[in-house]
Amino acid sequence: MTQSPYADEPTRWSRRLTAVGLTAVLLTGTAAASATTEESLENQADSSTEDSNTETQSTTSLDQDSAAETDPEGEDPEAGQEASEASEDDGQQEDEGTLGASEQDEDPDEAVSSEDESDEQTEETAELFADGEDEGTEEAGAVVDLQILTTNDFHGRVERDGNIAGAEIFACTVDHFRGENPNTLLVGAGDHIGASTFTSWATNDEVAIESLNLWGMDVSTVGNHEFDTGWADFRDRFMPLSEFTWLGANVVDENTGEPILDPYEIHEVGGASIAFIGLNTMNMPNLVSPGGVEGIEWTDLSATANYWAEHIAENEDADLTMVLVHEGLGQPGFAELTENAHEDIFAIVSGHTHQTYAQRTEAGTWVTQTGEYIRNIGQYTIQFDLETREVVDSSYENLPLMSEFDEGWNPVYCNSGDRPDVAALVADAVETAEEVGNQVIGQADPGFARAQNQDGSENRSARSTMSDVIADAQAWAARQSANDVDFAVMNPGGVRADLPPGTEGAGGEVTFRDLATIQPFGNLINSVEIDGHGIKAVLELQWREGRDLMLGTSSEFTYTYDPTRDYGDRITGMWLNGEELDLDATYLLAANSFLAEGGDGFTPFAAGNRGTTGQVDMDGFIAFFQQGREGQLEIGPNLAKRSLALTWVSDPEAVYSPGEEIAVDLAGLSWNTPGLPEPEALEITLGDVSVGTAQVDTSWPEICEDNDLRGTAEVRVEVPALVTSAGSFSPGFSAGAWAGDEAEVPLTITEPQTGLELTLMVTVDSAVAEEPDEEDPADEDPAPVEEDEEAPAEEEDPSAEPAGDTDEKSALAQTGATLTAVAAIALALLVLGVLLLMIRRRQASSIS
Repeated sequence: MTQSPYADEPTRWSRRLTAVGLTAVLLTGTAAASATTEESLENQADSSTEDSNTETQSTTSLDQDSAAETDPEGEDPEAGQEASEASEDDGQQEDEGTLGASEQDEDPDEAVSSEDESDEQTEETAELFADGEDEGTEEAGAVVDLQILTTNDFHGRVERDGNIAGAEIFACTVDHFRGENPNTLLVGAGDHIGASTFTSWATNDEVAIESLNLWGMDVSTVGNHEFDTGWADFRDRFMPLSEFTWLGANVVDENTGEPILDPYEIHEVGGASIAFIGLNTMNMPNLVSPGGVEGIEWTDLSATANYWAEHIAENEDADLTMVLVHEGLGQPGFAELTENAHEDIFAIVSGHTHQTYAQRTEAGTWVTQTGEYIRNIGQYTIQFDLETREVVDSSYENLPLMSEFDEGWNPVYCNSGDRPDVAALVADAVETAEEVGNQVIGQADPGFARAQNQDGSENRSARSTMSDVIADAQAWAARQSANDVDFAVMNPGGVRADLPPGTEGAGGEVTFRDLATIQPFGNLINSVEIDGHGIKAVLELQWREGRDLMLGTSSEFTYTYDPTRDYGDRITGMWLNGEELDLDATYLLAANSFLAEGGDGFTPFAAGNRGTTGQVDMDGFIAFFQQGREGQLEIGPNLAKRSLALTWVSDPEAVYSPGEEIAVDLAGLSWNTPGLPEPEALEITLGDVSVGTAQVDTSWPEICEDNDLRGTAEVRVEVPALVTSAGSFSPGFSAGAWAGDEAEVPLTITEPQTGLELTLMVTVDSAVAEEPDEEDPADEDPAPVEEDEEAPAEEEDPSAEPAGDTDEKSALAQTGATLTAVAAIALALLVLGVLLLMIRRRQASSIS
């Protein structure tokens, strides 16, 4: 059979197809491998904590360089409490001879004895005073012993309590000394009323005035508290009730310049004639309500005293002149009064500062004070020559009325029952106080309470709604006396009950007695000038080795702290009315006199420039609640904590990029008080963008005992992209101040249940977010598919549209589809070539 000239063609084509198929398969595998890529991104944020600025304390020089300034009012328990309770209450009461108030939470190891403090005062006043007795003159003719008994700052302490003698014991003590020497006068240096305990307060201080009458008070100057209820009330009610004369030489009519009280009074005793000049503190405009003393001025102490001393010398037949002044060491004008005293002024009997001292100036003038609350009685002993009309000799002592023996405080010079008339007067006052105390003056719903541990014991290491509302009341009360304080602070030891008592935060009616029981000390509300460094130093002292004491603060002031840091370096942020506190600026704070004087170890307060607002803590608290009842103030527990424990887990100074994590741990979100609402979940925003929530753990583990760390949450925020590729803010974000590629953005943490809001500033960069797709991909022109140049080329119709999509995100999918088609064609060609080759071999075999 003749072979066709085309007989070898199938073989040649089969070989060609096989070769083409194998080549296509190899090319397909190579293209697929090159189209697959892997990318990895690793983000890392360093966490670090920077030290806070080193704090410094502000100091203010005293008006009297040689004298140690102390606060005018001290802290002392309410009359009527048991002496044992007073002694067990953390050293609340003041020992004889100390300057100012005792500490409510004083460490016994830190207590200062009266003898040590008296020695210290002597050294501090050495430049002003020279020790020594009046040399007098040689005795000639009849010499008589005169006795002048002195007291100051009684403040209505009519009930006996610990080393506070009470009205009855003071009365029989005066009787004792009069029995020893009938040539005796009893004189006072002011503040016999006002800032009183509840018993005297409930009688409008009338029991205090009646006590003075029964003591046989001869003459007294006025103090600032005599004007607490205004000049008209003092003039029309207290003065007619008093069986002695009130003096006030420097209390003058602003129009005429004439004293509105007697400037002096002369008393005859033992054949001698003694003139007493009365003066009041020049700081009165800052101590009382301006409306109550309208039209009254207070003139200079020294100039006034010397004017009237000269007047007496020229116009009266007095043998001695003594000044009764309601002002003390370290206060404005007092140094000039003592250093420049008229030569005829024999002694200056002082008050107001609640100090205990007895010194002589270089000129020989006595300068004395008995302290406070009739713990002591002052005793001048004067040997006077009736013929020469001169002082032969003189001495002075501060004598304690009570002494600690027979397992308690007992009278030194007499006994209970020696003055039944005074005892009956006090008993009636106590009964009146019980009736007044039961009167409802407001409502607390929910109530206010101190912090507790789980076993119900008091936890002074945690802040409480009770401490905070007292701080609110003190800030409000101080502002009523023209003291524009920035905020107030309250020590936890000064809070002695819940409101209503024993309710542990439950609501109920509030009575006068309730409020008096919470603050039983009758302290004045002081003002303290202190800079931001000093405020930080005070707050750092809340944490100490072995004992924490968390202060209450009024609503204007908030702060954060890091409990993981060392003592003295925990405060991380302070804000006043939402603005960051300026460490170099000076602020005016309100605090009770105990705390303002550095009590409880908060010594930076004592370095500040202190003043007295004229408001009593208990009176201010009562008035605060009365305003609430009348609808003038909204009073209720502020459940948002005013201080929080905050620890940065990520770096607070870092510049965060989109996708990085901001990490903060919070503690102290819950109150350590049963019955108060608990926080639930924190809501977190970065700028205006909501970035998540964080659950609050309100359990009460043992680690939260005796601290303020209960209620914890872990805040973890992934930073979103804040700027689009077009340079605009992402939707929902509009806050932040951009500086180049960075912005400072508020990270705001809120808790709806308690009203908590905390704002932290973080820095983010302007990393660009990808633009979202805005057009339908189906409407876009598809991009041509790139083919491998080694693949079999096919002619394309120029008018035909290429298939595919131009979107970069789908680029990988288009490449995969094209490679799959090429692989299928290559495989088909390979199979076809193999089949043709097999057919050709069979034909060849059959031919052969």
